[in-house]
Amino acid sequence: AWSGAETYIFHDKMDEGFDFTDVDDSIDPMKNTIRVYFYDPDEPSVDGENPKLLDRGIDYTVASAETGSYINCSKHTGEKCTFEISFAKSFLDTLETGHKIYIVYSAALNEKAFTDDGDADKEGNENRSWLSYGENHHTVESTTTTYTYGFDLVKTTVVGKDVHKLLNGAAFKLYDAKEGGNEIVLI
Repeated sequence: AWSGAETYIFHDKMDEGFDFTDVDDSIDPMKNTIRVYFYDPDEPSVDGENPKLLDRGIDYTVASAETGSYINCSKHTGEKCTFEISFAKSFLDTLETGHKIYIVYSAALNEKAFTDDGDADKEGNENRSWLSYGENHHTVESTTTTYTYGFDLVKTTVVGKDVHKLLNGAAFKLYDAKEGGNEIVLI
């Protein structure tokens, strides 16, 4: 960030292999899908207040698409976004050179996520982000790539030393934790 910053809008666009749902929990902001923090390098960190969690609706607003779709990006005609964060002028007026803004958000891979079968030109699932500022300026895009892999599961039983027998018709379920986890639905 720099002193005199104007019209900061953070744009994010996720491939269709991501599910992003904008959760805004005013009671417990740590449950929010998007959290924005402000860091002042000249202030000591006291009780977790530096970086400080900013207030959604006061310091910034969020425009987001329904899960699985996109919105038109403001300031970028024809570009689509998964969500945008617009910073309030009252917050921008407090920025000085050297201050930092951290944006933390999460999404999950879905059934449309790209899994490399070795023949595709594409690599992974991309998430692009950039910042527009001022009248018509923007930063270079930052792209992260998330990879996912498929695997086959075969249920067998041991019938001898290093000898396994396929269990025909065997059924089983996978969970994301040893105890009390959520069932993983295989597609």
